[in-house]
Order: sequence, then structure tokens, then C-alpha cells
Amino acid sequence: MRLQLKQMRFIPAISLALAVSLAVSFVDAQPQPARRIESPSPKAPQIPIQQFKLPVKNVLAGVSSNDFYCPGSILAVELDRSSPLARGFTSNVPAIWFENGPAFEVSDPSQATAVATYPVTGNPLLSGWLLGGSKLNGKAALVDVKLGRGHVVLYGFRPQYRGQSMATYPLIWSAIGQ
Repeated sequence: MRLQLKQMRFIPAISLALAVSLAVSFVDAQPQPARRIESPSPKAPQIPIQQFKLPVKNVLAGVSSNDFYCPGSILAVELDRSSPLARGFTSNVPAIWFENGPAFEVSDPSQATAVATYPVTGNPLLSGWLLGGSKLNGKAALVDVKLGRGHVVLYGFRPQYRGQSMATYPLIWSAIGQ
């Protein structure tokens, strides 16, 4: 079956959005020894940042698990509702499932937009366990970066985690449809 030209223009966006999300999921989902690990995994989020020379930094890369540790918790975020990526998000309390993921800092706002950010002050923890939550204050959980004629979407959380986070599924669908 041949794809029409209209359909083909979405394939790179779909592939890239899913590849970034799945890369973070698969790298972080590897079995871990029964000890505290360095958190988060610095490899997965760095791949697209370095490969595409994105104006984004993972502020948790290299941070010791003694200073920051979040083995799986629900955290509060604030959404930029003007972003096309947030248009389908309807939850009354914007929250995400965070598990040993990255947190981003945007260095060039003309190229990258923080779509979801952690609260500027206070503890973002809604449920679970979080050590060093202040390291997330004002940092981005979801970033949309312009690249050529397309976008790279960086998720600092797992929007598809075990079906428990159905409220964040629209953040995936919006990225695919963008």
C-alpha cells in the first residue's frame, strides 16, 4: 500500500517524537541492582540534545542520588496552554509520572519552548517520594524545540507509563499531530 504525500510528511515527526519518548523509557526501564542508583540516567536525554545540538540542558545530569532521587512519583507541573502540545490536556490538576528522568533548562527561548514546567517555588510532589525537589523548581518537564521545518519534543517524564497516566496521553497525541 502506498502512502500519499500528505501522510508521509507526518512520519518523521511521529518517528522522532516516539523515538525520544521510547528511548528515555527503554534506557531507564532496564533492571537495576538492589541499591540506590545514580539518578537520572544521563544517557537517554542527552542523545537528542547532542545529536541535534538543541538549546536545552538536562540540569539533573550528573546530580548524585544523595542530592536528588525520585524513584517513581506524581509531580505537579504548570502547562503553557498556548502551546499546541498542551491543547488536548484537560486534567484539572496538571501532573506527570516522574521516574528517574531529566529536567530541562532552555538556553534559547526563540528556538525552544518549555511546555510543562515544575512550580517555581515549593515542593512539586503530589504523591510518592522525592528527595531534593527544589532542584526541579522552575525547570521544564516537556520542551518543544524548533528544528528545521519540524520539531523535537523532549519528555522529561513518561507520558505513557503503564496506562496509569492517561491524563498525559494527549501530550503524546498532540506531538504526533503537530
